[in-house]
Amino acid sequence: MQTGELYARIQQMREAATTLNQSATRIQDSIEAVDGELRALTADRFMSISAESFRAEYQRVTPRLKEAFELIGGFRDKLNQSADDIELAARSGGGTV
Repeated sequence: MQTGELYARIQQMREAATTLNQSATRIQDSIEAVDGELRALTADRFMSISAESFRAEYQRVTPRLKEAFELIGGFRDKLNQSADDIELAARSGGGTV
């Protein structure tokens, strides 16, 4: 693999990590926005069978959404670490990245 190709792949890894970070942030922002809306629509202000059903479903799904946020962040970190490791290996081997 040519040095330029290696650099391009490292850049792609870092760009993918940035995209993952942005996506994770959007997930977190969405969860916080919905949480805020739900706090405003408490049972004493908005009561119906549908509202209770929505609240129950949201409470059931929210932990999985938060887990997705954490998993995406972990994958982002692994991509960045892999890019760092490749750069270090290339430099240690006398190559220039």
